[in-house]
Amino acid sequence: MRIAVLAANGRTGRELVAQAGARGHQVVAVSRRPDPEDPASVGADATDPIALEKALQGVDVVVSAVGLVAGSPPDLLTKVATALIAATNRPSIWLGSFGIGASAIKANRPSRAVVKLALGREIPDKVNAERIILDAGGTVVHAGPLTGGPVSRSLRVVPLDQIEGRVWFRPNSRATVAVAMLDATEPHWPGAGGVAVIR
Repeated sequence: MRIAVLAANGRTGRELVAQAGARGHQVVAVSRRPDPEDPASVGADATDPIALEKALQGVDVVVSAVGLVAGSPPDLLTKVATALIAATNRPSIWLGSFGIGASAIKANRPSRAVVKLALGREIPDKVNAERIILDAGGTVVHAGPLTGGPVSRSLRVVPLDQIEGRVWFRPNSRATVAVAMLDATEPHWPGAGGVAVIR
């Protein structure tokens, strides 16, 4: 499979690139600042649908590790999601945050309070971007706070409608997130076309 990774030079993006390559996939590593020594590295502004369309030529699926950092525009994720849908009709796997958007209903009250405190102004942008991806038939993988470290030995990715009651969010290593998102590219993955949560 030929997989494009958006924000490939970020911490989660690097995990996705490395793990996709280890699985035997062809990788197109898309970022604003490509590595000139890496033939798989492609430069593109992910908010520009024309640039993205060119970068995504010939890919089978797109996996987005785009996130917000200090100084990010307030609508960055919405712009990226909009550009991605305009640029390609390929399946998209999007990284979301547990306790926001579709998964808010499954988060318990303390989780929702922590998420609101931690992410605050980012929440509307995250919710809008997720809705754009889902409306286009994409898949959103919701993770808790991202950490370093190895892949969790107890990794489970659960379709949102299979989570019973309201639960506390759990931190997830970026390596674990990469496994979950790459699993979501596989045919007949049970959470395809909806929201799934890393538990």
